[in-house]
Amino acid sequence: MAEVSMVYPLSFQPMNQTTALEVLCSGHNTFLTGSPGTGKTYVINAFISYLQQRGIFPSVVAPTGIAASHIGGQTVHSFFGLGIKDDLSDEDIEKILGKSWVTKNLKKLQILIIDEVSMLSPGIFYAMDRILRAYHLRTEPFGGIQVVLSGDFFQLPPVQRAGGARHFIWQTELWDDLGLSICYLEKSYRQENDPLLQILQEIRGQDISEESMDHLRKRYKRSPEDMPTPTKLYTHNADIDRINDEHLSSINAQEKLYDSECYGNAVHLDRLFKS
Repeated sequence: MAEVSMVYPLSFQPMNQTTALEVLCSGHNTFLTGSPGTGKTYVINAFISYLQQRGIFPSVVAPTGIAASHIGGQTVHSFFGLGIKDDLSDEDIEKILGKSWVTKNLKKLQILIIDEVSMLSPGIFYAMDRILRAYHLRTEPFGGIQVVLSGDFFQLPPVQRAGGARHFIWQTELWDDLGLSICYLEKSYRQENDPLLQILQEIRGQDISEESMDHLRKRYKRSPEDMPTPTKLYTHNADIDRINDEHLSSINAQEKLYDSECYGNAVHLDRLFKS
């Protein structure tokens, strides 16, 4: 499959948070999306609260540990027992369903909420579907349970292997088979009249105004004035280590040595030091 332009291949109706929550509560498979600050997490938490008040406890998963922690759930891999594989054979499915802790998760699964779906690879998307179909012995997508997807495809893309083409779950047949109701949250609840927010919104729509371009030109190759050294963010640990080593080596002071003592479970301590 070739690379594609990042424009949603979907028809959707912009709506507010209340209407989106009503769609979720109706029992439909749903894709909840919108730009940063529109309240996707707020709506998901309100939906979870609505379900819990009625004795229903949804299972919440996300592609990464940080995303899962943010929404109070588990990673997709840990919940479904996927290990390191993206694509599963029939034998893999059988082994996964033979794990008691996985079947315990699936037994209590009534509604599945998947957050930050922009980072979810098609392989993992299909893996979850196949596991649930096999467990429930049903042919409907995801074994017939309600699936709520939340995220923004204009943000973080799926993790891919080196050299592979970037594929998204909305490019799959499974996405179409789910018959998703699309809830696009339009109103941002972050700073009003914020030039940065306006620029980001225009970039999303691939229609950047001259006003926004003027803001960008004024800051092109210019250092911040009258402020401390800004925090630098990098995508690779090698760059981080290089910058940190450069700053440490520039310190002209006497070196000090501190001895430490550690207490607790040896396995947990070892894991902390390794990470």
